[in-house]
Amino acid sequence: MSEDKNDQINDDAISNLSQEQDHQSQPDKLETTEEAIPTGSEMSQDSSNVGTSNAVEQSPQSDAEDKNANALASDNADESKKKEQKNEESGQPSDSVNDGQDKVDKSSIGYVFNQAKNRFNSLNKTTKKRIGIISGIVVLLLVIWILFATHVICFHNWSPATCTAAETCVICGETRGGALGYEWIEATCTEPETCSVCGAITGVPNGHEVAEWIIDEDSTCAVTGKKHGICSVCNEEVISPVELKDHTPGEWEVVEEATESSAGERVKKCTVCGEVIQQEEYTLTPAQVKDRYIKSCQSYAFKDLARNADALAGKRIVAKGEVIQVQTEGNYYAMRVNITKGSYGIWSDTVYVVYLKPSGADNIIEDDIITFYGEIDGNTSYTSVMGATITLPKITAEYIDIN
Repeated sequence: MSEDKNDQINDDAISNLSQEQDHQSQPDKLETTEEAIPTGSEMSQDSSNVGTSNAVEQSPQSDAEDKNANALASDNADESKKKEQKNEESGQPSDSVNDGQDKVDKSSIGYVFNQAKNRFNSLNKTTKKRIGIISGIVVLLLVIWILFATHVICFHNWSPATCTAAETCVICGETRGGALGYEWIEATCTEPETCSVCGAITGVPNGHEVAEWIIDEDSTCAVTGKKHGICSVCNEEVISPVELKDHTPGEWEVVEEATESSAGERVKKCTVCGEVIQQEEYTLTPAQVKDRYIKSCQSYAFKDLARNADALAGKRIVAKGEVIQVQTEGNYYAMRVNITKGSYGIWSDTVYVVYLKPSGADNIIEDDIITFYGEIDGNTSYTSVMGATITLPKITAEYIDIN
């Protein structure tokens, strides 16, 4: 009897829902029918949600839906309790036990998706519409934000055009129009071409044009003078420096003396200001080298040479004598020379002289009277034709003059 009553209530509820929703579209009917299918526990939750939603809507249609849904939920809950009692009496496990025994992976994506789907399906039409509207608004706002962030849509904020750039949006960088271009003011004596808009410059000033200069202070090689004149273009008085004059060079002054074997240093100074204007290394000429060498030589008596030739080695000597014997090999000369002139023009006191004659110089022969300049090389000994050992002072001549 109780089951027949529940069936009758369900039939009446479904019939009422169908009549009240005739003015709605077919998809709405399907959604309403699906909402009546869930289990008793879900229907209890749905009835609570439906009650809350209907309290907000405050429409006759929503009140009718809530009453039918509550009736169905209550009947389904009673029927579930009766089934559990029958199962306990018959010894069969209840659905809750069987559910506990089923192995369901609640962390799987499928399970979570089904739960979400069931929850969404359990919502009434008004709530679903609200969710759809809110979702649409969120998506629309997101799309609008993306368009603005990527500058697809931009409320341009234009910066003014300049001489070199068109109007430019400070937000997205878009440009419009063209650059204004320079507006040049002609160069003057003192200013280059200048843009009247941005102040840019190009070129150089024209400079003053003075036909006649008046010297106020003349310059030297060390002090700048001064002159003035009137510009024929702008009629301004122009004061200009007078260029420095050239230095007046003096004679060479030796800073470091040159020697026979090394260069020296010398400078030229300005006779006006004393500034060094030229500096160079210098070497002695061959004539200067010979002159210095000759001046460094001294005379020695033959007795001193004969007794102390080894001790005097390295000393420079000058001597005059008669060549009594000459031996040559190319330009190399080996000679015996008597250096002491006696009575009646007879020369004695022999020394041994070696000499490398410069190319092109005159040959030296016996009986020549020569003056030689060189270094003492101590004593030298040789064997005569008769087999005797003869020892003589040796001189290496650097220069020889034939008298």
